[in-house]
Amino acid sequence: MDHAPIILFVYNRPHHTQKTIDALKKNTFAQESELFIFSDGAKSAHTTILVEQVRSIIHSISGFKNVTIFEQKNNQGLAKSVIEGVTKILNRYKKVIVIEDDIVTTPNFLHFMNVALETYSTNKNIFSVTGYALPIEIPENYTLPVYLSYRGSSWGWAIWKDRWDSIDWEIKDKVNFLSHPDQQRAFNKGGGDLSSMLKRQFKGEIDSWAIRFAYNAFKKNTLHITPIHSKVQNIGHDNSGVHSNKTTHYEVQLTQDQKITDLPTSIPFSQEINNSIYTIFKKPLYKKIIVSIISYLKLLR
Repeated sequence: MDHAPIILFVYNRPHHTQKTIDALKKNTFAQESELFIFSDGAKSAHTTILVEQVRSIIHSISGFKNVTIFEQKNNQGLAKSVIEGVTKILNRYKKVIVIEDDIVTTPNFLHFMNVALETYSTNKNIFSVTGYALPIEIPENYTLPVYLSYRGSSWGWAIWKDRWDSIDWEIKDKVNFLSHPDQQRAFNKGGGDLSSMLKRQFKGEIDSWAIRFAYNAFKKNTLHITPIHSKVQNIGHDNSGVHSNKTTHYEVQLTQDQKITDLPTSIPFSQEINNSIYTIFKKPLYKKIIVSIISYLKLLR
């Protein structure tokens, strides 16, 4: 098997970074995989100390085929770091596996991702592979080890060069999307928060590579491969991250299931599974009422 290189993005969380690396080193295929680490620069004097601690950790890493480190002098921000970093490595390789500094993986994470990348490389209906599976109940009659999802994940994922190169990061059809509510509703099949996040991106309220990634997959009418049992846990929802708040809403039970030696080439789409995913991101009624009141009050100003 041709092992995909791993990209790790780190910033200013030494404790999380160490946990991420420790788990990754325990993976099957770790010693056969190249690891590329992108370390973002500090925003302030306070974060400089933490960034230096993280860099001390990553410079002592062993247990991989090779470790290459890229250090930024200035702070790039996550979106720019990911877009430029993944592009850089995909200019040398045909596929990559990507994680950030708050992702703990199961020992078979790399095995699953590599098998999936190999199995679906020529299936252009598949945009990406994700290692994270939302805490939903899988129907009893669904027996496959993976499912197709409208929604991918930025928490341990993989992609091929041809899919990545097709992404329009500027969203050139922005005006068309904003003027067609039917497109916004269709995009929201992956979760009711997607169109609102994309609109916030357009307004400059957020700077997210992930929402642009998701929109490009939607535009191409493609789906994402997701394992039944999550291969990753996000440990960053403890108020330590720049882009995440404290919550236990997305916690999953990691299982040490057996290695997947092969995956089905044909996967039936399960609307039941995707309805469950949609429900997780559905706003409660009281939140909708609050948003409506705020919008109404703005009109009165």
